[in-house]
Amino acid sequence: MTRTHKIHPDDAGQRLDRYLRKLLPKATLGHIFKLIRTKQVRINGGRVEAATRLEVGDIVEIEKEAHELRELTRKKSSPTKKGQPKRRFKIDVLYEDEHIAAVIKPRGLAVHGGSGQVDSLVERLPELFGASAARTFKPSPAHRLDLETSGIVLVGKTAEALRALHEALREGQVRKRYLALVRGVPRQHHGSIEKALVRRDDARGAKMQIAEDPSDAAALAARTQFRVLASKSGHALLSVEIETGRTHQIRAHLASIHAPLVGDQRYGGGTLAAAPSPGFWLHAGRIDFIRPGDGREMHLRAEPPADFLAVAAALGLPELG
Repeated sequence: MTRTHKIHPDDAGQRLDRYLRKLLPKATLGHIFKLIRTKQVRINGGRVEAATRLEVGDIVEIEKEAHELRELTRKKSSPTKKGQPKRRFKIDVLYEDEHIAAVIKPRGLAVHGGSGQVDSLVERLPELFGASAARTFKPSPAHRLDLETSGIVLVGKTAEALRALHEALREGQVRKRYLALVRGVPRQHHGSIEKALVRRDDARGAKMQIAEDPSDAAALAARTQFRVLASKSGHALLSVEIETGRTHQIRAHLASIHAPLVGDQRYGGGTLAAAPSPGFWLHAGRIDFIRPGDGREMHLRAEPPADFLAVAAALGLPELG
């Protein structure tokens, strides 16, 4: 049988092989290339290459037996830890229009699913914003937060808006500010940390370290600004702003000034018996950016969650707000 697909604007612009990988998730890359090479895939009736860019209105034809297509289009199941119940996190929508949205990611919810994860923000976005008319595009986060970081995540509801958000983030046009609970009090009330980072992987996963040689090809320039909002008994509440978005940037930079995040054992933050759950305490509470499409200035705010406030109170820090 021949199945045809008309390319929606949100599917346009991508390579044919990448489109097919999303459309046929059970197919290997080798299988995709074979379909193209053996002329089982055509665009507008003509032969194509894997690197052909799709345009709005193109007709993609796939020649395959019905039962084979059904098998190839089935979604891959996500592995979970044996016996682990599926936890459903509450996700609040902070802002939404026809192009973009902003959601508040709860602490403990992964942005992207992975091995052992039973829920993720990516999986939940279609139910929050509905299915796209496109076949391979779906609302997607424009950036990431660590599993244990709560707060605002920007979402592209269309491919064009998602690309615009990605570009704004790359160009440093998105201002992101966090609240951080740290072990140790910085010597300066406010300051800027400008230390290049280098990735080092071990059995526990990725870890960023301060680069001994900033000119090293593997070193990534990084800058973090901080301000002490309150301190007591060797702990502090900081306002943190990042000008670059490196993996674990806040965690590594704060550890480098002897003020690691409370509970961040990976970076020297120890543990806190009074915490309602293990791990570190970081909240992405403010984000400023230019809205794609009309250039309107956006200033979004999200108050820290109850468990963050409870840990701050346990440390003797003043109430926020």
